[in-house]
Amino acid sequence: MIAAPRRTVAELMSAPVVAVDELTGIKEVARLLSERGFNAVPVTTRLGRLVGVVTEDDLILRQDPKVQHQAHFWSDPRRNERQRARGRVAREVMSHPPMTIAPDAPASDAAEVMHEHHLKSLPVVDEEGTLVGMLTRRDLLKLLTRPDHDIAEDIIRRFHDESVDMRAISVDVDRGIVTLTGWVVRAGEADRLTRCAEAVDGVVAVRPWINAQELLERL
Repeated sequence: MIAAPRRTVAELMSAPVVAVDELTGIKEVARLLSERGFNAVPVTTRLGRLVGVVTEDDLILRQDPKVQHQAHFWSDPRRNERQRARGRVAREVMSHPPMTIAPDAPASDAAEVMHEHHLKSLPVVDEEGTLVGMLTRRDLLKLLTRPDHDIAEDIIRRFHDESVDMRAISVDVDRGIVTLTGWVVRAGEADRLTRCAEAVDGVVAVRPWINAQELLERL
């Protein structure tokens, strides 16, 4: 099966990233989230190594009165929750270890991680754990707003790479919906090319393959 071109995390992420030091006070962190409209801010060491993330939920936790009054039968996770709710600096309230992704990972992998773990943003780190970017759900939505001509070019480029005779095939894209028209030599080739087109970032759907001979017969 033809492997379709995929956008990487590096192509969609925001960089450079606004981050805070481990010893940044929580009021400053809260002000940053509020003023910048962020839902999370990464926490790094002074060398730029990612150690955690402070989210809106981490700060809202301290506003829950039930968390502030510990009961003797609480489980360890609840006790830890209370301790974090009383933290004064970023490293005491942050969620850690942070879930991350590599910059060269496919954007589809990031979407899967964010969906499965209900994340609104995902830190991007290099092989040494240094923070290099931040990916948000809004960034991923850019894939669905790709211009039709960009999508068509991706499909055609991939077909060319696989030695598909483009003289016999046309590719049309309208609002993300792909129409493939033409002849194929081998049985199953139409399905194979359809699957390839479906996997290209920004494709909403691929219409049933239209064979040019069928068009002639209808005339």
